[in-house]
Amino acid sequence: MKTSYLLLILTLFAFAAQAQNKRVEAKAEIKNVTVFLDKAQVGNRVNCSLNAGVTEVEIKNLPIGLFPKSIQVTGKGDYILLGVQHKINYLNPHKTGEEVKALEDSVYSLTNQVNLLTEMKQVYQEEENMILANQSMKGNDAILKALELEDMADFYRERLTDIRKSQLTNTLHINKLQLELNKYNQQLNILHNEMNKPSSDVIVKLSSKVPQNVQLNLEYITGNARWYPLYDIRTKDQGKEVQLAYKAQVVQETGLNWDNVKLKLSTTNPSIDGTKPALNKWSLDFYEPVLYEKEYSKAKKSMYMSAPASVQREEVSEPELDASSSADYTTVVQTSLFAEFDIALPYTIESNPTGQLVDVQNYNLPVSFRHGAVPKLSNSAYLLADITGWESLALLPGTAQLYYQNNFVGESQLDPVNFKDTLTLSLGADPKVLVEREQVKDFSSKKLIGTNKKEEYAYRIKIRNTKKENINIRVEDQLPVSGNNQIEVELLDANGGKVEADSGKITWDLNVAPNETKEIVFKYSVKYPKGKTVSGL
Repeated sequence: MKTSYLLLILTLFAFAAQAQNKRVEAKAEIKNVTVFLDKAQVGNRVNCSLNAGVTEVEIKNLPIGLFPKSIQVTGKGDYILLGVQHKINYLNPHKTGEEVKALEDSVYSLTNQVNLLTEMKQVYQEEENMILANQSMKGNDAILKALELEDMADFYRERLTDIRKSQLTNTLHINKLQLELNKYNQQLNILHNEMNKPSSDVIVKLSSKVPQNVQLNLEYITGNARWYPLYDIRTKDQGKEVQLAYKAQVVQETGLNWDNVKLKLSTTNPSIDGTKPALNKWSLDFYEPVLYEKEYSKAKKSMYMSAPASVQREEVSEPELDASSSADYTTVVQTSLFAEFDIALPYTIESNPTGQLVDVQNYNLPVSFRHGAVPKLSNSAYLLADITGWESLALLPGTAQLYYQNNFVGESQLDPVNFKDTLTLSLGADPKVLVEREQVKDFSSKKLIGTNKKEEYAYRIKIRNTKKENINIRVEDQLPVSGNNQIEVELLDANGGKVEADSGKITWDLNVAPNETKEIVFKYSVKYPKGKTVSGL
């Protein structure tokens, strides 16, 4: 009797505890995202109802790539946050979205059209077989008159022609539909693979004295997200400013779409360890091999996830531009360690490998133009733009699309890390500036001096300006540099050019008037022991 009574009490306590510790499901709504060069920090809003006592709020369908140690849950209200737990859910993959349903409907419709046209092809084929099987043409008297024969021939020709045309049209239509169907199936397979991936669950345990509705803020860092810079650089005529459009390609494959979120781009990279390395003692000793023994070492990997230290931020004022894109609604915040682009307009970034192009900022920068030529390698003169005032813009290495007078002139790799005060970009060859280089035979010679051979070379460079305005052009050439002390290279005449002794590079800065032609003649000699052959001459 006592045992039964004790079991009853324990059961009642269990039911009471279960009643006080209930679990409810809640949905996380993504509101803001900070995208790093690798990874992203996602901010969610979670609305849930609490019971009196302890309630476990289960937040499902979160990215599988989130880092559990980065989870932060905050909120305001009369309740106590008891704990946060993360788990992988293999039984609840990402749910089918509207895009998948639309694709499945399209596949169903296209498949039905292909099947119908295939059946019609079969009908036409059977009709053709029937006509061909009844080509025996006999009248009542077993002899057809000429008029009847002509009518029958016309019928067979016209009907067979119609059948063949219909078959050809159906075949072309089926092939076209099949191509579309293959595209839809490929896209559908990609989305199905994303859907079948496991998801993450976060369980938040809360204690409340009374039933109430609360709002939680859930933040976490997830992988499979990144952004990289792209640039458009536009110049009009040869003015004093260049337009630089700073863009970002934002790519995220987290499995969840970021719908209408507040977007922030950061130049930090959480994947790079920010801990200063320490030097260990470097000892030298004699090497003594150990026979018949194997040494094993274990490499330990550790991951440190930490938020950036609090730093003093300063607002950077940007040039005023006509409103045309989200770049006009972006606030730039720079610190001593990184820069952030806070975009006020909401963006939708779908989960796919393609990504979304985002306008970050537009700048008008001072620019000066000049020409450059390397006649030894090319007979073209290239228009160059020297851009200044870019140092404070938090530019990152990336690809730049170059436009001159609204015409695309090519691509260039923008590498601010290796530039100094001036960022120089080549805008393409200028057909109105003509360049020519030739060897001057009259000044070139070969001589024997004692036990040595001396060869002299001379080259003439012509620059002709057919434009209506003056041009400044830098011409580059070179003389060889000796790699052996028995080979002597001597510059005989640089024609006013500046010579870099280490590289042998010669540069001339010229101003050429309209319809003017200027000439440069430079000479050098190479002396080496006779009987030897010098490579590279």
